[in-house]
Amino acid sequence: MWWMLAREVLRMRGTISREHPWEVMPGLYFYRDPEE
Repeated sequence: MWWMLAREVLRMRGTISREHPWEVMPGLYFYRDPEE
């Protein structure tokens, strides 16, 4: 979650553009129990 927030702050400041690709998929931040 912090990664996504930090990316948005950098975008608002103009440090990185919206076209800059993500290095990590956001779905990897949420753990899902395979048993559920």
